[in-house]
Amino acid sequence: LTKFADKKHRNLEAEVFKNADITLATSYTDAENFRKKGANAFCITNGFDLEVGSQKSEVGSKNSTNKFTLSYVGVLEQLRNPEILWETLDNLVQENDEFAKDFELKFVGRLDDKILKKIENSSLKNNLTNLGYQTHDVALSEMQNSSVLLMTNFPQESSKGIIPGKIFEYLATGKTILSFGPKDADVEKILSETKAGKHFGYDEKDNLKNFIVETYQNWKSGN
Repeated sequence: LTKFADKKHRNLEAEVFKNADITLATSYTDAENFRKKGANAFCITNGFDLEVGSQKSEVGSKNSTNKFTLSYVGVLEQLRNPEILWETLDNLVQENDEFAKDFELKFVGRLDDKILKKIENSSLKNNLTNLGYQTHDVALSEMQNSSVLLMTNFPQESSKGIIPGKIFEYLATGKTILSFGPKDADVEKILSETKAGKHFGYDEKDNLKNFIVETYQNWKSGN
């Protein structure tokens, strides 16, 4: 925006906040920022389709596959690449023969070539399943056939208020969600309140490994 356009935009925004009885935001961070500007703001996040959620009851137990499958569904590019995760998983398959036998790393959607090459050049190559682009129905089915669902956000603090629509499809499955992004992100708040998974920064290697091992052990015992 030009300086003139930006100033006009901000003036109009302030006028809306002043005259609106209630201002709704779809993220907690946006609602807080609106309140700082004088708005009577509240957050109502997006949600998920009950038809998607109904698939949960058809699956039953979270331990519904023969493999401990960690899946990423969607497009994954370098800017949201959780290298710490690939390194942690690579170490685990080298350290733990049982984990190496049980583990599957699955991608459903477009995966950056550099990320794919790095995984193929690691010990994870024997655990990799790359399905490429699939229809939405197939993607939903693959979510259900997973043990853990991976979600990544940009690492910058300015991304705290981004709540990807994918999280709601993930929540509908009842599967454990593993998320990466900035500290105190809105996604972290949602996962904490729903007890649906765990959110990590891109430097929490020890905590990440403990989480994966604990989740694997729960899967192994049928929980």
